[in-house]
Amino acid sequence: MMKPMPVTNRIVLLALLAATLLGGLTTFQWSTKAPILRAQAGGAAALLGGSLVIAGGTDWEKGSKLWLRDVQVYDLAADRWRAGPPLPEPLAYGPFVQSGKTLEIIGCTAGAGISRKIYKLDTPISRWVPTGEAPGPTLLARAARAGNRTYIFGGCGD
Repeated sequence: MMKPMPVTNRIVLLALLAATLLGGLTTFQWSTKAPILRAQAGGAAALLGGSLVIAGGTDWEKGSKLWLRDVQVYDLAADRWRAGPPLPEPLAYGPFVQSGKTLEIIGCTAGAGISRKIYKLDTPISRWVPTGEAPGPTLLARAARAGNRTYIFGGCGD
């Protein structure tokens, strides 16, 4: 039986693959940047106007899983993190898309149940605007944007 590849190696492999596919890059170099304010997994991410936005997700504290409303904004030029506008509700593990200058989260789970609500982060990263509801449960689904349409792939209710 083949031993699983360590997570760090998988991340490097994916980064190298993406660099190759996106531009035929032959070198890849890591650099250390400012540490994130709070560790989180399963959140949404987008690059908006020179800032990386990480929204929602989960974290663990004293053995308990926390569902987050946290939004963290990383200024690429200043190498600095700041808190962004919190999500209207804790959300994690759902599909999201970046469209122009906005990040849209399409349903998710808040731990206690499934949310089908859709939220869009306005520019300049100051507030979340509700924009409707997903047609069904979107937990663990993926999304892609093409033109004016958003496509959702997969999803489940638990």
